[in-house]
Amino acid sequence: MNTLLPTFYYYNGEPIFPGNLTKSLVQRAFTAREQNTPVKMERIPILLSVWSGKKCPVQYEILVDEEVFQQLTDYINTLSERSWERGRKYFYGHIV
Repeated sequence: MNTLLPTFYYYNGEPIFPGNLTKSLVQRAFTAREQNTPVKMERIPILLSVWSGKKCPVQYEILVDEEVFQQLTDYINTLSERSWERGRKYFYGHIV
């Protein structure tokens, strides 16, 4: 705890950054698509939705087919167009 910056927000011991979360989400969605199983990921889609103000197309029980995977790709492209700062918390696109 002594090494953490008090002004940063952390996720799994690292300064939070949407790019890291989207990477985890894409990996899980890709696996779910290949296995024809639900994503079963709750926290990351919610965080991305709240931070960006745009609902993530992938939710816990959704089966990922080609259409959903394309929606996720489009969603991530939209997120990547924004300027995100590592360790900052966001609400509907605004730094909190």
